[in-house]
Amino acid sequence: SALERDGAFYLFLLRLVPVIPFFVINIVMGLTPIRLRTFWWVSQLGMLPGTFLFVAAGASVPTLQNIADQGISGILSLKVIAAFSALGLMPLVARRIFLGRRAWQTSTASHAAHAADGTANRTANNGAAKSDAKTES
Repeated sequence: SALERDGAFYLFLLRLVPVIPFFVINIVMGLTPIRLRTFWWVSQLGMLPGTFLFVAAGASVPTLQNIADQGISGILSLKVIAAFSALGLMPLVARRIFLGRRAWQTSTASHAAHAADGTANRTANNGAAKSDAKTES
């Protein structure tokens, strides 16, 4: 099944999306065949970008005095918008990278299979040509 084959990637994407509560992810992934070690390192890796982006967003949030002085424009700074935009785009980028890698692996495997078939066909054709030559002589 897809979950057995790509469970670590699904976990990674779920950890990147801050909308889904982590306890729900933990329960659902606990019901899958993912090994504990894989669950741990993929969870750590998946939470790392979000942590960096939330820290960057939090560090750029102004003080209450600045908000009182500047109004709503004090909250919506370019840094905050960029950090939250990057957080939203992170799963899409990871998916694109994963699909590109999978397409590359599939094409490489397909190319190797075709090359092996071509070698087998050439060997079979050479064998048939040799037996034809023996028959003619």
